[in-house]
Amino acid sequence: YNVTIGKNLKIELHCIDIPGETIDGNMTVAAELVKNADVVIIAIDTPQLQENGYKGVVFNRAKNVSDLIEAALAGQNCSKQLLFVPMKCEKYVHNKSMSKIVSRIKEVYANLIRYWKSVCDVPAYVVPVQTLGDLEFSHFATKGGVQVAYYKYVGNKNYSPRWCEQPMIYAINFQINRISWPNAEEIVSKWEQARYNFLDKIL
Repeated sequence: YNVTIGKNLKIELHCIDIPGETIDGNMTVAAELVKNADVVIIAIDTPQLQENGYKGVVFNRAKNVSDLIEAALAGQNCSKQLLFVPMKCEKYVHNKSMSKIVSRIKEVYANLIRYWKSVCDVPAYVVPVQTLGDLEFSHFATKGGVQVAYYKYVGNKNYSPRWCEQPMIYAINFQINRISWPNAEEIVSKWEQARYNFLDKIL
């Protein structure tokens, strides 16, 4: 993707999705992809993590993901950015409990966060996404022997995702801060203001 920052400035982004099956079946391939990345994004199913106990931790492959990143960073001088992106956050935004989601992520990914701090000089961030908009998590139930997550309509009952661009804003902001060009302070200031305004709205 080519992202236009200014009249004469573009940043080229290469986004690679690593399926959970790759992490489970071929850690070497997945680790090489992470090793070559500048920004690592961990997508998290928030209702699973927050409300489904150990099953939710397994569902999110938290240990496998942590092991993958540690394997990828072994022996490296790390200057990457790490983003935890909890998705399907509508319920927790609406009831103003996003701080509990952040605490849960810190708890479940504690070993990874400690390792990241020990090898990387770039802070990690939690960047929530409202994947569904006016559709929020309701409950888990077993149907046909399989556990199913149920959702309910709220508000205007529209499919209206929010904040989905924010992980990319963080990634772009990270890259902007690593590049030197004329008017850099002005450009960085605009991106950082967008980031901090976003954080103020949710935390």
